[in-house]
Amino acid sequence: IKTEIADLRAVNDLGDFRNNFIIGEPEGNANKLNQGYLRMGSAIHPLVKRHPVTGRQFLFCNPAFTVHVEGMKATDSARLLTYLFGHITQPEYQVRLRWTENMIAIWDNRCTMHNALYDCAPHRRVVHRVTVINDRRADQQQETELKIAS
Repeated sequence: IKTEIADLRAVNDLGDFRNNFIIGEPEGNANKLNQGYLRMGSAIHPLVKRHPVTGRQFLFCNPAFTVHVEGMKATDSARLLTYLFGHITQPEYQVRLRWTENMIAIWDNRCTMHNALYDCAPHRRVVHRVTVINDRRADQQQETELKIAS
């Protein structure tokens, strides 16, 4: 399967985050949703990416955003994505944290799928998300690959 999906690309879009655009809107009003979609749109990304620092390959798809594999019939795309989603959500590939007071958890969101459960009641969990827009190490890795290819 690794060989079969190595060069495939997939369409990713807003997924369930569409709902954020219509909170407080009259039922059936899609104006804000359409504006959000025009602003955010969809993106096509490789289904398999290479980590810019470690060089390891990882699946770049998730059930919340990945909606179609480019160039495939809808049924074949759905079948493949269902298989991949089933693969990446297996318990042996999961980390389950049991939160304690003052705990800090950090993960690399480029190759990690996060699923928060509300299991801290009656306490409050505070989350701060940081997104790296430009990783110089990734740029250096790409420059090195270009030099080698030349």
